[in-house]
Order: sequence, then C-alpha cells, then structure tokens
Amino acid sequence: MAALPLPAFTADPGLAAAAVLAAKATVLLCAAAGGALLLRRRSAAARHLLWTVALAMLLVLPAFTLALPRWELPFVALPAAPASAGNAAPGVAGDGLAAMLLAVWAAGALVVLGRYAAALVGVRVITRRATVVRDGEWTDLVARLSRELGGVRPVRLLRAPGAAMPMTWGAFRATVLLPADAELWSGERRRVVLLHELAHVARRDCLSQLVATLACAAYWFHPLAWWAAWRMREEREQACDDRVLAAGTRASDYATHLLDVARTSRAPVLAAAAAVGMARRSQLEGRVVAVLDVARSRARVPWRAGAYCAAAGAAVLVPLAAAAPGRGEEPTPELASARVSVTPRAPAPAAAQPVAGGEELPERAVQVALASSGAPEFTVLQASVYRAAAAAPQPAAAVPAQEPTGTLAALIRAASDYDPV
Repeated sequence: MAALPLPAFTADPGLAAAAVLAAKATVLLCAAAGGALLLRRRSAAARHLLWTVALAMLLVLPAFTLALPRWELPFVALPAAPASAGNAAPGVAGDGLAAMLLAVWAAGALVVLGRYAAALVGVRVITRRATVVRDGEWTDLVARLSRELGGVRPVRLLRAPGAAMPMTWGAFRATVLLPADAELWSGERRRVVLLHELAHVARRDCLSQLVATLACAAYWFHPLAWWAAWRMREEREQACDDRVLAAGTRASDYATHLLDVARTSRAPVLAAAAAVGMARRSQLEGRVVAVLDVARSRARVPWRAGAYCAAAGAAVLVPLAAAAPGRGEEPTPELASARVSVTPRAPAPAAAQPVAGGEELPERAVQVALASSGAPEFTVLQASVYRAAAAAPQPAAAVPAQEPTGTLAALIRAASDYDPV
C-alpha cells in the first residue's frame, strides 16, 4: 500500500515536527472524547479524571516524542527534502516561515499564561482585602465536614468585604472565600456551601485547573484542547455536587441553594482563571438538571481507578509519542545535483563540417545533442546517456554532426524522449 504523503510544507524539519505534534494531540484528544462517551453512564468524577489525564498527557507529549525511539509508520510519509544545491531559496523561505510560526505560537502562549498571571494577582488582591474567619462556629463546621469528606488538607477560611462568589483557590495551600453576608445564612446553606468548596480541596481541583491552563497555553491553537478543558470544568463542578448530595443533602434543596447563591453573589472577573467558583451562571442549567436527575451515578472514584486510568493513558501515550511518519525517498547524490543549466543555442548551420570519429567525437556529439534539443535544462542522467552514445563505436566514415545515425542516433533519441519528472 502506498504511503499517504503529508503536505509539501512539512518538508521543512521544524514545520514537520509541529504538524506531527498537532496531529498526535488530535488523536489523543479524540481518544479521550471516545473514552468519555463510553463513560457517559458513569459518574462525573470518572469523566473528570479522564479529561484531567488527557490534558496532562498533552503536556508531556512533546517530551515523550523526543525521548522515545522513533517508530516509523509505513502508511504516512514526509515529502523528500529539497536539494540543497539547486533549492537554496525555498530552504531559506521555509526557515523564515518556521521562525514566524514559532513567534506566533509563543505570543499566543504568553497571552494565555498572562491571563492566568493576572488572575493570580487578582486572587492576591482579594486575599489582602478579606479577613480571616476565626469564629468557632465556622471553624468547627469546617473541621467536621473535612472529616466527613476525608482527605481534606488544612484550609484557610476568608470573608470578603462584598458580595463575592464562594470560591476556592490554591493548588498547594487551600483557601476558601465566603461573602460578607455569609453570617446571615441558615445552617443548611452554610453546610452545603462548605461541603462543595471542601470537595474541591479534597479532589485537588485547583491543581487540575492549573494543568488545564498549561495545556491550553501550549496548545492554544488547537480547538480540541480548549474543548477538553471546558469539559473538564463541567465535570468537576458536577462531581463536587455529587459529593454534596452523597453527604445526605436533598437534591431539590441543594438546587435551590445553588440558584440563590448565584443570584446574590458575583464572581470576580480578574480572579476567575485561578479560582474555582461555586455557582457560575454559565454552568447553572446543566448542573441543576444533573442534580435533579435521580438516575445519575454519583459514585466516587477510588484510588485504584485513578491508577488504571493513568496506566491506560500511558498505554496510549507511549506508542503515540514514538510514532513518526516515514521519510520520503531521498534523491541519489547524482540526481540531487543533477540540474545542469544549458543556454539554448541556435541549431547548427547546414554547412557545418562533418566530424570524424576519434577523440573529438564524444564531446562533439554531446554538444550537438544538447544544441539540437533546444531545452533549457538537462539532467545528469540525460548528459550521461549522450556521452554513452558518443562513446559508442562509430564507422570510419565521417558522420554529420547535426544528424547522427546508427547506434548514436538511437541513443540520442531515447535520451531526448526521457522525461525526468
């Protein structure tokens, strides 16, 4: 089966590497989408784990591609590299295009990372304006709910001066922010809000959010990377809702609390990329439907499932990273420099003197063949055929230079009909 050639621009090594990496990212994300489809009847926590592993694999894919041995695919081939002697200008153009694309990629990555850095600054500003909650009623509630959820690290509880959205941030040092009117909340609302935010802490959701941000920065040009990050956020919030419902909260009551919190609070725009909010309005419709769905699975993901998912991801990542398109057929040294420029000349005059056989016949025969063809370019292969024809034994009688006969004429006609393309 013939190999499928990649586009011609991939003859440049840098552009070829970028195109192959983008293709591998597409295959990886499509495989993750297929896995999420198979898990559609499982819990949101299982699908969130799948998307998190897929985004983490995107980050290590370039390193694995460089480190693993090359495994060439027989059905995909790169185009042959242009000859260095006769195609210097296209090589320079390819280098310029590769440098321009690298600059564009770096600019896009800096925009995404700059947005995340601005969000970190916004979180720091909120932290400075907020006050630490030391009320025993709140701290005792946090300690009790942390024991119920299990695996919750120590949490710093803050109260914002305005109507801030309840949110959590800190991949390594967890902070939970409450609005100023949280003191007026009922005991049930305090419980469900803290359960949701502490579920983020227990699940290390801020760390997975950082992984998604880095993946989107590295693959900002790839729409599937953004879609995967969006799916991960959707499943993350539903997984935390499932933890609240699994703790004994009625679905209808929890849906009411979600709507009221979203209506009375607002999420700070600057800090949104670095923090995990409880009730973003763009997610409410799908979350309320999921909360009220009694047939929905709300099971937690055990650590063994996480290990299985990581092993399955490695089984996909390793061969995918090692796979590489085959190399196009390289031209032989003679053909690589085979372009011989010949200035067309006028046909030999009719009165030209015949050339006798001997030492002058080979070179003269080549000159006559080149001049009589009138073509602007000849390959070395053609020239060698002419010389072979000239070296053939000739009759003792003089042969007209403009009309070779016998073996010489046959070989010259064969060389003239040869099409190097």
